[in-house]
Amino acid sequence: MAFIQRVIHDLLFVHPVHTMVVHFPIALTGSALFFMLLALWRRSDTLEQVAFANIGLAAVSTVVAGATGILDNARFYGGQAPNHVTKIILASTLLIEAAACYPRILLLLQQGWGIVGIAWAQVASSLVSAVLAWRLVPFPGSPLPGREVFRSVAVHTGRLFVGGFSGFLATRIDNVLVAGTIGETGMSFYSMAYNASRLPINVLERVTSFVLAPALAQIRGEPARVQEAVNQTLRHLYLLVAPVATLLFVCAPTLTAVVLGERWAPLAAPLRVMSLVAIAAPTLHATAAVLVSHGRAHWIAAPGAALLLFQVLAIPPMARRFGPIGAAGVDLAATLLVTWAMCHAARRAVAGVSWRPLGFLRLPALAAAAAGTLAWSAGLLAPGCVARLALQLGLIGAGYPALVWLLGGATLLKELAALVRGRAPAVPTA
Repeated sequence: MAFIQRVIHDLLFVHPVHTMVVHFPIALTGSALFFMLLALWRRSDTLEQVAFANIGLAAVSTVVAGATGILDNARFYGGQAPNHVTKIILASTLLIEAAACYPRILLLLQQGWGIVGIAWAQVASSLVSAVLAWRLVPFPGSPLPGREVFRSVAVHTGRLFVGGFSGFLATRIDNVLVAGTIGETGMSFYSMAYNASRLPINVLERVTSFVLAPALAQIRGEPARVQEAVNQTLRHLYLLVAPVATLLFVCAPTLTAVVLGERWAPLAAPLRVMSLVAIAAPTLHATAAVLVSHGRAHWIAAPGAALLLFQVLAIPPMARRFGPIGAAGVDLAATLLVTWAMCHAARRAVAGVSWRPLGFLRLPALAAAAAGTLAWSAGLLAPGCVARLALQLGLIGAGYPALVWLLGGATLLKELAALVRGRAPAVPTA
């Protein structure tokens, strides 16, 4: 219990809060645009309302992210955080853009433009916001960056685009395929399950992209240090992901009933299937960070294209036959497939670095499975949904670290606690 209290204290008072909050406005803004386009394609008032709600939540979360960023800048960086002026400008632009959407949407709807006008207004305002943000960013000695900066940005951005576009498309096209196969209702169950299962994974993805990739870029000429950094990443990410995946798998029916209501009960089955994606997520994101840091970001294109092709071929028949749970099974299989391909690409990109994710998954998986079985059995005795959910959350939250400790993972827990306190273990220098 003391360990859990210390983790909560460190998350709220030691670790910067802004890094945990800032992803919400980014994700909500992208989701709003996606649902606008989907509503345009399906001519759905329901999807249009979902886009409207995402925009409103984006505006609110931007304020929270900005406030926590200002506080963390003052507390951890003495008001001199890297690129803090640029971030403030971009956040203010996003807030103005998101807040302005409300009256603009109402005006366009009253004038009879419908969802088409809203989509074009979103595109136009995004372009204006981008131009304003660019003009407000200061470049030393010149209003524009030099030729070398443009060239470097163009080359690396091109590689990231080539490598990431197919993967980005694959994370969006599945909703379209499910909607086109089994309709809006089935798509809503699938999409909600997808978003819920990906929330903790996306947080870890930010860690690997914003922390691991730059760190690996600094040591990419030293295979021993790269190997140790990869090992530490997989060790701690699996330790964190395993209980979250177990919680989603065990508590899916109860969590759905308490949070969304009984009418969303069909969401539980695909959510359970997608919670198993955590098996591959740490390895998938770590391999991507290795490829990006070693100038091989464009190599991600091949696994991404294979993922996209697999989804296009497999989702329609599986969704037609088994509904949302069939589409969720395709998502799980596709993730495992692309993870295997990414491991193969990472081995080729960095000689001398081995990938053995199952070795780091074994102990967390055993502890999580035991804690989940205990929570599942005890939940059958609880009288109501709320009591059952509280009991299951408590057993997994307390049982998992205890079982890790009993299975010989005391050192892992101590290392994780040190990381939370900002004391990273040493990486070999040779």
